[in-house]
Amino acid sequence: MEFDPESDFMIWRYLGYSYYQPVKSGSKTAQNKIEKNRRDAYYNSPQHLCKSMFNKDFREKGYLIVEIANDSIFGGTYLRKIEPDSCWQYKMETLEITGLKDKLYYVLYYTNLKGEHLNMKNRHGGSRRPTHSEMIFMSDTCVIGSNGTVTDNSILFKPFMGTKQMGASLPNDYVPGAGR
Repeated sequence: MEFDPESDFMIWRYLGYSYYQPVKSGSKTAQNKIEKNRRDAYYNSPQHLCKSMFNKDFREKGYLIVEIANDSIFGGTYLRKIEPDSCWQYKMETLEITGLKDKLYYVLYYTNLKGEHLNMKNRHGGSRRPTHSEMIFMSDTCVIGSNGTVTDNSILFKPFMGTKQMGASLPNDYVPGAGR
């Protein structure tokens, strides 16, 4: 663990491999609790966000990604929504995002009262206050796999999503409701 003063991020590094096995419980109640815990770990995680960025459906999955922009006409600042643009290039099974080194974005995640993500494509805000995280690009080129994995530390998250990275990890091929 180390603190990066330039980005104001605490960086945790883990070395090793994860091995996941299906968990089956003898009782339906216990199995439902396992599935609920896995869904809670997955939604609003770096893997969920990156997979929805790869699929270009992050707004439908409850996310608004914004940056602080300067208003050149009236002065001051405002929040500008981010959409995929020319710096997002698809190559085979990866999404390469280039030219955003040291860029800081705010990730807002909207859910309903049941905790299900809201479709933000046609909305400006949710019925509840969103959870917010920060996302910073640490490299000039960041590669996201189709399953939402980032193979290096080229994208870092804080505060909320950053706490979910290792403790709430799931297999790279996890899909909610697939019975794993």
